[in-house]
Amino acid sequence: MVIKIHQTVSTKEAFNYNEKKVEKKHAHFFISQNTLTIEPFVHTRAHRLEQLLHLENNNQRCKNKCFHVSVNPTNEELETLTKQGLKTEIDAFMKYMGYGHQPYFVYEHSDLKRTHYHIVSTRINAQSGKKINDSTEKRKVSQFITELQQRYELGQSRTKLDKVQLIPTIKSANLHEGIQQVFKILNKSNITGKQEYLDILRAFNLEIYQSKRGLSVLIKDQDGQTLRHPITLSSFKEQPNLFNSKAQQPNMQLQQELKLKTEQILKGLNKSYRFYTNKELREAFIKHNFLPYKITKNGNLNVYSPLDKTVVDAQFLFKKNTMRLQEFTLSNDQFYRIVREFTNQQLLVHDNVFEALVDKEQSIFNTSENRKIVLKELNLEACEGYKQVASQLNSKEQKIIIEAVQSHLEYMGTKAIEKIHSASVSYRKIQEGRLWDKVNHQFLIELLNYQDWNSHKSKYQRKKNSLKRRRGRRF
Repeated sequence: MVIKIHQTVSTKEAFNYNEKKVEKKHAHFFISQNTLTIEPFVHTRAHRLEQLLHLENNNQRCKNKCFHVSVNPTNEELETLTKQGLKTEIDAFMKYMGYGHQPYFVYEHSDLKRTHYHIVSTRINAQSGKKINDSTEKRKVSQFITELQQRYELGQSRTKLDKVQLIPTIKSANLHEGIQQVFKILNKSNITGKQEYLDILRAFNLEIYQSKRGLSVLIKDQDGQTLRHPITLSSFKEQPNLFNSKAQQPNMQLQQELKLKTEQILKGLNKSYRFYTNKELREAFIKHNFLPYKITKNGNLNVYSPLDKTVVDAQFLFKKNTMRLQEFTLSNDQFYRIVREFTNQQLLVHDNVFEALVDKEQSIFNTSENRKIVLKELNLEACEGYKQVASQLNSKEQKIIIEAVQSHLEYMGTKAIEKIHSASVSYRKIQEGRLWDKVNHQFLIELLNYQDWNSHKSKYQRKKNSLKRRRGRRF
């Protein structure tokens, strides 16, 4: 972690530097404290700057009034702290430096390969009007960084782990050392028994093998294929503690933090993919320094954090969030392209798309308690997006995609019915033909919002803000 105090004479200059970065979309607002309004970033640039200059105008004699700091965490440190944790630590830093009562603004910059943050405040004390003592700032910054690194163990054990490739392969620079490092990490972890140890070891592509000469270590790929000749276990100085009688007790706070990270990774997968394989699942977790593994006892998935030397009790999260785990991949972009093409084709053929798709005999939507929308069997053969995907899949996998599209459209139809029902008190008195028209209109709106809203949202929001300003209303 590097925290640097910039020698910027003018507060206005430092402030405008960061604000211009935001306007160019090279930065965005992160947090603020002790400002006149709870959300100063919804107001104008002049409104924010005035809060700092107003204090400085009370002390005309003082020079070097600007307090401009950059906070530069590494990617690993940022992952450890999390953005919410960084907000807390920035607030703690400002209090530590004597700026706990000062108004300040923090900007997150992303114009470099790494994310970093700028803090802009003033050295003119908001309470006394005098200059805050800056003679020991460098020493205090150094002390704060040291204490921060100790609290979060930044730059210590994690850096050492990165020096050795955690998942050994036959291409590893020092294969023997890499395997030895895995044993050391697992032996210090909260592993509860032999089978759990072997399950996690298998996630590292390693397997203990009993041969005529004794125990050996096999290196395998994810398909179970052996990649090279066995290495005798006796050649390793530290042996795997398969019974792990000295297993560490899990830290409950750490467990909660790692569970939250696990859930975020799984949600990220579901956001990117409609269906994904174990390969995508594994790669997503390895990217965040986690390792998913399969429990032999019950077949469930769980996760291990090598950097924290911790088994995370995440079986429930995997069951809840891996409903889309299949033997083939389909991104959400591909999926929504199929839905979009299919519905657009229906619009060209039918005046009322919803009525054409719905199976009226099986559908129930006149009562709110047992509302149920069932579609007719879908024919996606005319969709280019579907044909491109289906050409590489077997009939079972093709059926899964068709059922997913049908389920999505049924969900959109149910939402349309609920919107019409909640908006109209005389819902049941609407003539059937008029009802179908209303529902069809709402059904198409739901599809448009779900598929294209994100791409149009920022443009729509800018237009809305412009209209609000013209009318002189605060937004």
